[in-house]
Amino acid sequence: EYMGTRCLADLPERFDMGINNANIPFEDKTKVVQLLTRHIVYCSVSEEIACFREGLKSYDVYYIMTSFPEESCKLLAHREVTYEEVKLCFVPNYFSTERSREREKETTITFKFYQFLKRVGKQELSTVVVDDGGDSRTVVLSLGDILQFGSGSRYPTFQGEGRIEFDRTDVGDTGRRVRADTCGKVIRFPLNDRYILPSAKEFAEILFDDILNSKEFGMP
Repeated sequence: EYMGTRCLADLPERFDMGINNANIPFEDKTKVVQLLTRHIVYCSVSEEIACFREGLKSYDVYYIMTSFPEESCKLLAHREVTYEEVKLCFVPNYFSTERSREREKETTITFKFYQFLKRVGKQELSTVVVDDGGDSRTVVLSLGDILQFGSGSRYPTFQGEGRIEFDRTDVGDTGRRVRADTCGKVIRFPLNDRYILPSAKEFAEILFDDILNSKEFGMP
């Protein structure tokens, strides 16, 4: 106890933490340990925090956040997005002529994609991934992952802007897979048998694998 008091007395940073008295009552020791831990963590990332603050000053974001902290925290806090929110973020750009073969394929893929979103929202799709070190982990696909794949963001802030598009070239190439244009917020399906022939359940498993292994999702 004496050594702890002596160390605290020799620590000038204690004043930055709001600790003005080196003689800490026993009942306050847990609080002091928490303050010390927080101080060490903040100091270890102080440069990153400073850069983050500088970045927030663009467009007066930092000023708005400090002026309205409660409202800002609500916007930045994590929350689960809903099926309806994600569905509104990705709508078909346009369909081919009615009653054409392409139109039938496009509506089939769109229907299966929305069924896929419902399953993702219920956390029904998962797989085991093994990293380079041999360690395995279970990955459960989320609606936030779909947003990230299609737009680069995990927030449904672009409702009405994102699109589902169809690549109508080389429809016989079954090896071509779904791609995303994160800048344009576009998910682009090739009109091939990979996505047209499978059932809705098989479609979901195929699309899950394609997204998980895509460059847009951070894979090489």
